Amino acid sequence: MAAGVAAGLVAAVLVGGVALVGSGNGPAPMTVAAGPPAAPRLFLVPRTQSWEGSDGRPVGLKPVNDLDEVLPDGHLVVRVVPGMPQVAEAVTLPDGGFAALGLVVPPEGTSPSRPNASPTPAKDQGPMRVAVVRPDGSVRSMTETDAIGFIGADDRRVYLYDANSHVIAMDLSTRKQRILNWPDLYAGAVLAGGRFAELAGGPNASPPEPCHLRLLDGQSGAQTVQRTLPSEDCNLWDLALSPDGRWLAIAVAGPLMGNANQLSLILVNVDTGKQTNQLLDQGPPVADSGEIDFQGMAWLDDGQVRVAWTHLPDKVDRMYDKSEVLRVKTVAVPGS
Repeated sequence: MAAGVAAGLVAAVLVGGVALVGSGNGPAPMTVAAGPPAAPRLFLVPRTQSWEGSDGRPVGLKPVNDLDEVLPDGHLVVRVVPGMPQVAEAVTLPDGGFAALGLVVPPEGTSPSRPNASPTPAKDQGPMRVAVVRPDGSVRSMTETDAIGFIGADDRRVYLYDANSHVIAMDLSTRKQRILNWPDLYAGAVLAGGRFAELAGGPNASPPEPCHLRLLDGQSGAQTVQRTLPSEDCNLWDLALSPDGRWLAIAVAGPLMGNANQLSLILVNVDTGKQTNQLLDQGPPVADSGEIDFQGMAWLDDGQVRVAWTHLPDKVDRMYDKSEVLRVKTVAVPGS
C-alpha cells in the first residue's frame, strides 16, 4: 500500500493565518479560526480520557466542548458554533460548510478554578439541536432533533440516527425531519458517492462470526452489494466512504482478544472486495499508559484518507491538551 504523510505529533494552530507550532514544553495555544476553511473537513471527536493518577489528581486528556478540526496541512484549529456551546459531532456539507449536533445549554461543573474537571450535565440541558453552518462560520439554521449522531449528508439532506437506531433524514431547505423506514439501513452506516455503506453483524453480535459489508442505494435504501469480512476487520472505531463511493476505510481497534492498544486502517474496494491492512500505531498493552484513542478520519479525495488519533505518553502524569498528543497520517489507496 502506498502511504502519504508519515505519522507524527501535531501541535499547531492558526493565528491570523500564521501557523504556530508547539515547542514541546507545553501545549500549543488554541484560537478560533477565522474565515472559510480549506476543504475537506476532518473533525475530531470532542471527548476526554481521564482518570485518577497516583497522587489523586486527574490525568489524561483534557475535556473539550468545542469542535476541533485538522486542516489538510495538518494544523489543528477550533471551530466555534455560535449558539451551541457544547458540540457532540459534526459532518461536512457539500458546500464546504458543516452540520453540527449538540446542546445549546452549556454543561455544569466546570470553572476557571477547575479547568480540567470533566463537565457534568446541566439540570435542564434541553433537546439536541442540529446547526447548519455556512463555509464562513455563520449559522444558517438551528433545529431541534431527537437524533444523537450523524450518518452523513448530501446536497439535499442530513442523515442522523436516534437512541432507538432509527435513521432520520433532515431536509436542508425546509429543516423538516422524518424517520426513514428503510429496513436495511442501520444507524452505523456512512454516506458518500450516492450510496450508503455499513457493516452488519460481527464481533458485537456473535464473535468470531464474520460480518457483512453492505452497500445501499442513496435514494431508496435498497441493498445493492453484500460482501463478507473477517470478524477482526469489524472490531472497528469508525467507517468512512470515499467521495466516489468506491473505497471504504475502516479504522480498526485491534484483535478481539486481549488488551489491543493499537490502531489499524483497512481499505476495502467495495466493488471488487480487494483490501489492504496497515498498522498505524501501537502502544504498550498496559492500561492508562501510552493509550491510543481514535479521533476521526476523512477522505482528502477519491484516493487518500486522513486518520487522526491521540497517543498518550507511556507515563501519564498530568492532563494533556489534544494538540500535544495528536497524531495524523494520510494513507493512499492501492495504485494511486
